[in-house]
Amino acid sequence: EKILFRRLSVFSGEFDLSDVEEVCANETIPRNRILDLLSHLVERSMIQTVYQPGRKMRYRLLETLQRYASHRLIEKGEVEEIRLRHLVYFTEMAEKAYEERLKYQQEWLETLKRKHDKFISALKCYDRHSQEYFLRLSGALGWFWRFHSHLVLGCNFLERALAKNLARSEYYARALYGLGLLLSLTSDVAKAIDLLNESMILW
Repeated sequence: EKILFRRLSVFSGEFDLSDVEEVCANETIPRNRILDLLSHLVERSMIQTVYQPGRKMRYRLLETLQRYASHRLIEKGEVEEIRLRHLVYFTEMAEKAYEERLKYQQEWLETLKRKHDKFISALKCYDRHSQEYFLRLSGALGWFWRFHSHLVLGCNFLERALAKNLARSEYYARALYGLGLLLSLTSDVAKAIDLLNESMILW
């Protein structure tokens, strides 16, 4: 329970069982024990439940408990491993949503909206530690930011990603596409067209 509790500190805001299973389970805590351990932590009032009809059960830590758990995670030398698992998990989720955005658009829009704070947290971490993953994640979220009108936020992340001058890869093309989509909703349509054309050339 103590191990899981401190690992939960990597989540900002609410999280669900699948998030915890993917990020926190390993040889120390098998996946099939996660639900039982979460239930024990709820009983001890270490984490709170958040329930809405028609949705999966979600959990959250109070801010003071999250800070305490985060300090314990650092003290135990686990922060890098758990942070990396958290970042990779949410990057892969965003990229899967991008790939399936036409076929399962509504489902993914709802999922990404619910977990948006996790993606922002991951982007802020990537901005300091991994330029490539910053580019990958911001580019994968461009279409979502357009649908939910996060124009200023999305443009800010995508412009920073493109300014890192990384290789002109498929991830770079995806970020160009995302920024072009966002700018197409502003008065800067000419720049949007230039970005979309550049993206198409790279593809």
